[in-house]
Amino acid sequence: MVKSMYSGVTGMKSHQTKMDVIGNNIANVNTYGFKSSRATFRDVYYQNLRNAAAPSATTGGTGPSGVGYGASIGSVDLLMTQSSVTNTGNQMDVAINGDGFFQVMDADGNTFYTRAGMLDIDSEGNLVDMNGYYVLGTNGSPLGKPASSDPINIIGQMGSIPASKSAIEKTINEKLFTVTAGTETTEGNVNIVLNASSSLPVGKRAEAVVGTNNIVVTLNAKESFSSMSDLQEAINTAITEGNGGKAHPAGDFQFSMDPDTFTEALTGDQVVGQNFGYYAGEVKFPPNGIWGFKFLSAGNEFEVNADMEFELACTEMNGEKVFTMTATAGNKVYTGEVKQSQMTSSGKLLLKANGSETDYIEVSYPTFNALLNKVDMSKALTWTPLAAAPADVAALNAELAAGNLFGGLTGTIPDDITDPNNLVPTLTHNPGGTPPFTMTIGQYEATFDKSNCGKNVTFTDGTEEFNLKLPSYEKMLGAADATSITFPVQAPIEQANITNSAPSKDLGMNSFKLTGGTAGGAVEMKDLTGIIIGADGVIVANHGIIGQKEVGRIDLANFNNPASLIQSGNSYYAASANSGEAGLAVPGTNGTGTLKTSSLELSNVDLSQEFADMITTQRGFQANSRLITVSDTMLEELVNLKR
Repeated sequence: MVKSMYSGVTGMKSHQTKMDVIGNNIANVNTYGFKSSRATFRDVYYQNLRNAAAPSATTGGTGPSGVGYGASIGSVDLLMTQSSVTNTGNQMDVAINGDGFFQVMDADGNTFYTRAGMLDIDSEGNLVDMNGYYVLGTNGSPLGKPASSDPINIIGQMGSIPASKSAIEKTINEKLFTVTAGTETTEGNVNIVLNASSSLPVGKRAEAVVGTNNIVVTLNAKESFSSMSDLQEAINTAITEGNGGKAHPAGDFQFSMDPDTFTEALTGDQVVGQNFGYYAGEVKFPPNGIWGFKFLSAGNEFEVNADMEFELACTEMNGEKVFTMTATAGNKVYTGEVKQSQMTSSGKLLLKANGSETDYIEVSYPTFNALLNKVDMSKALTWTPLAAAPADVAALNAELAAGNLFGGLTGTIPDDITDPNNLVPTLTHNPGGTPPFTMTIGQYEATFDKSNCGKNVTFTDGTEEFNLKLPSYEKMLGAADATSITFPVQAPIEQANITNSAPSKDLGMNSFKLTGGTAGGAVEMKDLTGIIIGADGVIVANHGIIGQKEVGRIDLANFNNPASLIQSGNSYYAASANSGEAGLAVPGTNGTGTLKTSSLELSNVDLSQEFADMITTQRGFQANSRLITVSDTMLEELVNLKR
């Protein structure tokens, strides 16, 4: 009876241990790099009730008979299967895509192995894991070096930064500008901004506002600078004044230009100006223009070395007036034309020299009506009468109704005109007369001046009279013959009032961001701009001055029997007598996997398997507990036999 009870006890203990293993697996289901375990049972020992007997000539053989004493834990095995990898977005997280372990070392020099690649860099540049243990591998440029187990220090491999001056090279309008600080220091890594202003007092060549990372220099727009060295001196003087009278920590800034086109004095406006084409010339028109035409601009190649005289002619083309403006300067003639139909509103007109697209004068033209008001009224105007005499008064009224008379004369002519053979209307202009205009229709006559236009006038033959409405003054002038329209003589534009176009001398110096300045010395962690770990474990550090540099390599350890590693907690393993010695390898060689950055290996715990094992373990534990209960009942019956 006692044997079965103690067998139940051993079974319960074994199942309890297996439940502990299952619980540890489930607890670490989200532990990066965790490897699950399994518990296996074995029977204990047996009491032989009968030994085995060999067969004889008269009897057959018999096997042994024995009773077991329960179960015990045979082993707790590590399951070193590869798990899936998840992306974390942290470039210092590293997963092993295959076999192998990271090597880490604690403060006492003990080496451990792990699959959890949560790495970091401490303040002294050591590559460490999540517990601050040193990550082991190869230091320096790893090319050609075998796998190693040295603590990796990144900063120690960067060396020193050479002392250098801040500088910049910048191409502006095909000229190479170079700005260099005077001394080797990081204080020279500044942004220098140049602009110009007319508000600076006379004699003040430049002023500067000096900040930690910016220097804003304002040049006097009207002051002249004779050379690049003269400009440089003015800028550095302004920076010293803007820095409280003290020289800038970066020293005097040096400015140069290649090719050097600073061959004559330039103003502050030209130093910072960014017009890399031409400065447009000008023609000094009278304040109100010439017949309403006003100067706008000149072409890139506009150049005149004589007085300029203007002429405006009016011709008829396809039933409309065409105005041609001519500007003559010596042997150079600029011409352009605008049609009546274009002059419903003001616009632009190019007077070109021999059709040139770059040597021209751009002017604005007035409206057609405004231009007609500029007609020279000291000259007589003519109007062309109707091409043929009307047959009768009715035909003349038809022409009147159609607006064909003198720009739009309106009304009705009486039928009792006594001279039907003299029906052609006439309009005469007498510049010296008072009033200057006379209109006749048959024997009837009307006289008027500009003030009567647009109003009714009276036609009379001395006895009878009738009224017609005159067109507007502009319409009446517009109906005049084109060959009779002239404009007042315009005085020539004097040579002194003409500015020729010229190539721009602007340098375009505006902003310069100086970089690369350093006082030299050892590289510090704060100077690094990034760390990259390659698939082969090679570590590359980025530095603003040194650039990219290989500083080490994470080497992996592999074992002949990794399932026999000792679990040490904190996701660490230690070598055991049965795991074999650690074999070091460059990632991706000698059976090890490559590294995957910004990723971590997940736990290999299979929850479905763990839950199934949990159920069978609970049932096994329950069955063993029943074994003890039944054995107790049998002992009770045995005790009760004495009754």
